[in-house]
Amino acid sequence: MATTATPWCGSEADKLYLQSGQFTSTVKDSEDVSAVNSAVAGVSYDGINAPWIGRTPNRKLFLQSGLFTSTLKTSEDIGGIDTGLRGVSWDGINTPWQGQSANKLYLQSGQFTSTLKTSEDVSSLQDISAGISWDGTNTPWSGSVPDDKLYLQSGQFTSTLKTSEDVGAIETAVTEISWDGINTPWSGNQDGKLYLQSGQFTSTLKTSEDVNSVDVTPTGISTDDILNRIGIPGGTGDTPWTGSTGDKLYLQSGQFTSTIKISEDISGIDTQPTDISWDGTDTPWVGSAGGANKLYLQSSQFTSTLKTSQSVSGVDNNPEGISWDTTNTPWAGSTANKLYLQSGHFTSTLKTSEDVSGVDNNVQSISYDGVDTPWAGQQANKLYHQSGQFTSTIKDSEDVSAVDAEVTGITWDGTNSPWTGSQADKLYLQSGQFTSTIKTSRDVSGIDSVVEGIETNDVDGRLGVAPPIGPGFNIFFFGGL
Repeated sequence: MATTATPWCGSEADKLYLQSGQFTSTVKDSEDVSAVNSAVAGVSYDGINAPWIGRTPNRKLFLQSGLFTSTLKTSEDIGGIDTGLRGVSWDGINTPWQGQSANKLYLQSGQFTSTLKTSEDVSSLQDISAGISWDGTNTPWSGSVPDDKLYLQSGQFTSTLKTSEDVGAIETAVTEISWDGINTPWSGNQDGKLYLQSGQFTSTLKTSEDVNSVDVTPTGISTDDILNRIGIPGGTGDTPWTGSTGDKLYLQSGQFTSTIKISEDISGIDTQPTDISWDGTDTPWVGSAGGANKLYLQSSQFTSTLKTSQSVSGVDNNPEGISWDTTNTPWAGSTANKLYLQSGHFTSTLKTSEDVSGVDNNVQSISYDGVDTPWAGQQANKLYHQSGQFTSTIKDSEDVSAVDAEVTGITWDGTNSPWTGSQADKLYLQSGQFTSTIKTSRDVSGIDSVVEGIETNDVDGRLGVAPPIGPGFNIFFFGGL
């Protein structure tokens, strides 16, 4: 996903705010926390809850449920470590925060325990440090005295300062900093604004938003795009796919651009790939050349290493689609026209199956959205939404024959339904699950002339899971002969 909303906080009203986009003038939500702490000094987002930090009457780390509810899940008193609390973040395992009294960067164990794992003195750089974040590799932080600067500290933490950017000409009271995978959101309370600095860091200010009418003392900022912030594969970015003209796995930039970022020749393994998936680490795909009829697990995105394979010819000798549900492997076969759920990644155990031949007798592709099973059929050239994993209930279907009369692949990205068609050899992005709106399409016939399957590498978005941690969202497609 990309940033859809910007959490920030202010100490005038002592509230947590959720600003629409990056940035608009719309405040989507706010939560008054003044009854808990009357000096809110920083906020972050972990994909599920909102860590924040406050100084009065107690110097504590707080964990607010959601974005935002009134439920306070936990808190940890850290006043014995530093009394000048300023910023807070989340790295997927521990809680970085910053203190002004000692001008140190701190790493608190978990979310939260009393264990302080490490700290780094930055007083030689700043008399007043102001905010902290984490980008998956390094630690962005900010300071306001004597200079208003953004800093990038190596690791978590070393004494190496990788870069810094003076923003004193823009704002003379920097308060907090974050990272969205591309740019650097930060806040300042001299002018009461949210800022978006290009990269990490350039002198270019991409945009800013005056929030004085909301809170005149903005003290913290973050992003709701936890995946891109922490640098985990599975945010908004690219489109993995495959084709059997070239017998390759492809990684198409964005959703969709004309750029092929990488490809991997798999013709030495199987010359009839028919679908592809992504499990967050490796690439499951399926092929049926020469009666092999196997499920394959290709290392990463992509390497030449084949980690494992499983023959399913005893179950269905024409496997057409594959996905991953975090535990088992849904796949589809067009000999029996069934949806199958194979145990693990992969074992020989078939956990369940569902005959859909009465719905469409040319099953082509399958996915999983965390609750239900999207699949595609070429007899009627429709996208189907099967209840559960699996029941006989069809929750919805969408006829796309007027768009492409050879539907070959389908997936779900959390918002829209990417699918493929080999009549026009295109990638399509269907609005929702499903509406009749085609949001975009991309002709890939110049790359592979028989497109077979598509996937997204935004596993959390596809499964509707709020990531417990928090660049890029990727889509895969296959082409076939």
